[in-house]
Amino acid sequence: MYNDYPKTINEQIAEYDSSIIESFDISNGSTIIVDGQQIVNYMLYTYDGFKTQYPLYRLWTNYKMLHLQDFLKAYAAWTENYNPLQNYDSTETYVHQTDDGSDTTTVNHGKVNTVAAGSGADAPTTSNYVTTDDSSTPRLETQSTQAGQTTDTESGSTTTTLTHAATTKTIGTETYTADKIETETRKKSGNIGVTTSQQMLQSEVELRLNPLIIQFIDTFMHTYTYYISGGWGSYDS
Repeated sequence: MYNDYPKTINEQIAEYDSSIIESFDISNGSTIIVDGQQIVNYMLYTYDGFKTQYPLYRLWTNYKMLHLQDFLKAYAAWTENYNPLQNYDSTETYVHQTDDGSDTTTVNHGKVNTVAAGSGADAPTTSNYVTTDDSSTPRLETQSTQAGQTTDTESGSTTTTLTHAATTKTIGTETYTADKIETETRKKSGNIGVTTSQQMLQSEVELRLNPLIIQFIDTFMHTYTYYISGGWGSYDS
């Protein structure tokens, strides 16, 4: 045990120079969240006359070594920017992909036209007439009648191929490849209805009126200091 201990925190702090006071800083890297002078002032004003078995600044250094990282994580959450009346915030992205491949269209040219000859009086007849020097009156020279049918046939085919080129699109952290890519984003926010707005506001009030830094210091004082005296404010050992 150290000589002259236990001692009140008042007696100890009165002996500290600026370098020891700085050891009470609560910092995140090079950023000071609360400076040491404010810390020791709070200790003096709130825990006047409390004692420790060991030097206060050594106990504080040990306490920070064990708990500072947890405090910093809690502090980051505590100071996060948010809407106290909003407990639901969702963003959904829908990705629609289409792979058409290649479309091939083939047109077959297979057409058959058939012309049938008539019969009897309706049969097609071809007559050839001639005239002579002796007479200008046409005279039938030959005559033929068509029978049966005439067939006209088309054949072959035409083929048309439509090819779709794939495209690539990055959405957020994912990359998609398809012939066609469509995206749809839906965002919802507000009160999901599990808690009333009044309850959410009351929780916010309770949170803000119980400062995290005060909780951090109070936990230290309740763990490492104690008060035994005949009267409040008496520093007698």
